[in-house]
Formats: sequence, C-alpha cells, structure tokens
Amino acid sequence: GGYSDLMSIYIHSLGIKNFRISGSKHVWNLVNIDGWKHLDVTWDDPVTYSGANLLEYDYFLINTVKLISNGRSEHNFDHTVYSEMKMS
Repeated sequence: GGYSDLMSIYIHSLGIKNFRISGSKHVWNLVNIDGWKHLDVTWDDPVTYSGANLLEYDYFLINTVKLISNGRSEHNFDHTVYSEMKMS
C-alpha cells in the first residue's frame, strides 16, 4: 500500500484525478490521464529478491482490458465498485 499511497499523493499534487484500487491481494492506482488507466508502481519496481536487473512496464498506464488480459490474480477487483472504469 505504501507505493500506491505515495503515488496517489504525488499525482494529486499535479492536479490529476486518481484513486487507489484494492483487490483481495494487492493495491494499485487508477489515474485519469487521457482516460482512466491503471498504474501499478509496485509491480514495475525493478528490485527483485534474486538481485536480477528486471525492468517491466506491464502495469504502467494500461486500460482495464489490458489489466485483465495480463492474467495476474493480484489484480482481481470488484468491477462494480469503480464506476469510472470501463472495459476499454
């Protein structure tokens, strides 16, 4: 939750609408940049347990369809709670 909390504060300071989405296992941000997009800065953190230099953008400003198609259980959430989100 710390990553999403800090990102929410930062994005809000830039005047960008956003909120945190809470799934059963994970929390990330939904930001309104050219429409509502998912932003999971935790997932895209390059620090790994193995020490590998890993940099991914799988969850960086993606729409809901892409989020779901990525197929990770960490990003399961109740779609009816977030009216701003559309399946596009």
